[in-house]
Amino acid sequence: MAAPWRVLHLEDSARDAELIQNELRNGIFNAEIVLAQNRDDFQQALQTREFDLILADWNLPSFSGGEALEWSFRQAPETPFIFVSATMGEELAVDCLKRGATDCVSKEHLPRLRPAVLRALAQRRERQLRQTALEQLRQNEHDLADFFEHAPIGLHWAGPDGLILRVNQAELDLTGYAREEYLGRPAAQFHQNPQLLRAALEQLARGETVPTFESQLLCKNGSVVEVLISLDALRRDGTLVHARCFTRDITRARREEALNAALNLQLVNAARLAGMEEVASNVLHNVGNVLNNVNVSALTAIERVTHSRLSALIQVAELVRSHADDLAQFVATDPRGQKLPGYLETLARYWSDEQALLLRELRRLTVSVNHIKDVVSRQQFLTGPAGRAESVSISALIDDSVAIAIAGADRLGIRIRRDYTIDFSLLVDRRKLMLILVNLLGNARDAVAEVESKNRQIAVRSELLPEGHVRVEVQDNGAGISAENLSRIFDRGFTTKKDGHGFGLHSSALAARELGGSIEAQSEGPGRGARFTVIIPLAQGIRKDGP
Repeated sequence: MAAPWRVLHLEDSARDAELIQNELRNGIFNAEIVLAQNRDDFQQALQTREFDLILADWNLPSFSGGEALEWSFRQAPETPFIFVSATMGEELAVDCLKRGATDCVSKEHLPRLRPAVLRALAQRRERQLRQTALEQLRQNEHDLADFFEHAPIGLHWAGPDGLILRVNQAELDLTGYAREEYLGRPAAQFHQNPQLLRAALEQLARGETVPTFESQLLCKNGSVVEVLISLDALRRDGTLVHARCFTRDITRARREEALNAALNLQLVNAARLAGMEEVASNVLHNVGNVLNNVNVSALTAIERVTHSRLSALIQVAELVRSHADDLAQFVATDPRGQKLPGYLETLARYWSDEQALLLRELRRLTVSVNHIKDVVSRQQFLTGPAGRAESVSISALIDDSVAIAIAGADRLGIRIRRDYTIDFSLLVDRRKLMLILVNLLGNARDAVAEVESKNRQIAVRSELLPEGHVRVEVQDNGAGISAENLSRIFDRGFTTKKDGHGFGLHSSALAARELGGSIEAQSEGPGRGARFTVIIPLAQGIRKDGP
């Protein structure tokens, strides 16, 4: 149920007051009526309470209806005021209406009171709603102006002629101009490339949408600020009223982007150098192993030559020379001479065996030297700048990578399983892909070396995928990777090796991304081996042969 209307009734006649109040309460009208019978009651009531309606008689002892109307204007100017009197003539009623009374009703026609009251209350409600709407509109305008002025980005309005109509403090702070130096000036004149903004404003005037674009603002001190401009339009009946320009300072962002790009380039280069270091380490490791074989063969040959029975031959020669005149008789009759043929035969067999051993060691030296040359030759493919794509055979690339990373696999007790019977070519940066494979194969070699097993295996597979990609897998049955380490395996600086630096796999991941592909690691846990999968775009894939 609605709250009752609060009515102040100025009436000195108790009988008339009862009649009027009964008329008001008749039917559905719900009213809380306060009766004032004199000046003091009336003034006190207005000072202490608010009312929705005032009813007043015209003639009261020592207080007239005209005075009550003036008093109500001072205390409650928005409250409807209706005279209910038996003594007001038509001329006086018109005069009261001119002075601000809402209506006049004769006591002789009280049935007219209720419609008059309802009409007065409806008008009051309408005025209140209108006043509330106006106040809300003024508040909205104030809020909009406050938002415009204190927005964290630059704002200005430009008319159809391109002149600045309004600007906020953020844009003034950005450019360093005073408001009077900005208003009324062409917006384009504050841009390093004025034609760019003019073209955007013309496009907006034609009713087209203008995408956000970058520009450079000219500041008062001569500096240039990188900004991002967004434009939209206020239109009425299809006609441009003004363009609204939002200006965001991106100078710092652009500097940070440039700095980040430089840092990223440094990181990529550092990772690539680290990857090259990993490859070089593999090359040196393999060359070192071969050099050990060279050293063993050389020491064996030196040992043989050092302890050769060549001195015995010199002694035989001295003995023969001393019996040059009677050599036949010496050999036939002298016990020492009789031993000479057998001794020479023994020396001949010894030197024959020694020659075979030396030849065998020299052949080993030759094989080892050729092995070193092969490793170095394959490694030379990785020298020079990266970035040049070339057509390469996937099988040849994997073979080169295996030769660099796991030279002497048999000696290390590692069995290499190659599963790339279908060869194909791909257009790729050879150096980057080889860096990836050498790092993965080197890690696989180290992983199987940690396991005490007679069945150390590394499997390398390549596969041509139907969606125009190639997949290469390196799988080992070595030490495996824990779940915790698996989630960080490609992080820069993360390593599980005692002498590792954590750049090998990180550089491989970067190289894979640079090739437009990816690399992932899988392992069932420690002691269960690991599998690394590289997927890169084929670019150009040409089958060469098949099964």
